[in-house]
Amino acid sequence: MAHALGGRTEKFAGGWGAGAHEYRMHVVPSWMEGAGETMRVRAMHQDQVVAVPPHAQVLASSDFCANAALIYGDPEEPVALSVQPHPECSEEFMADLIRARAGDAIPAHIATAGLESLAKPVDTVLWAAWIVRFFHEAVARRARHAAE
Repeated sequence: MAHALGGRTEKFAGGWGAGAHEYRMHVVPSWMEGAGETMRVRAMHQDQVVAVPPHAQVLASSDFCANAALIYGDPEEPVALSVQPHPECSEEFMADLIRARAGDAIPAHIATAGLESLAKPVDTVLWAAWIVRFFHEAVARRARHAAE
């Protein structure tokens, strides 16, 4: 999405991110109720946004991924949201994915650390609630604008 909207993405020279990663929150709009200064979410990627598109802001970042989540437009009424980590992935699914790629696509030491990190608590329920709220509010805004 970031690439399509004028940003730049590429394969990260730092390699793969796998497992539960902690992200710093930079923008916390009112519809993201319950967000803390940091949030932990499962991740599995090597590609990253390296240049943020115009009209987008960094929502969350980590030491591994500087542009992990982006919000497009007004944060209180965004037109789009992109998230690099995978709040939709269960611990079991992520573990299976890491094991399947270990030693081949993902170096063994990164896979081992990723698997160990999966025991940490994650904030996926909050992320799911925010994504649902984002879509509900976007649909409601569209309906209001169509009625005007």
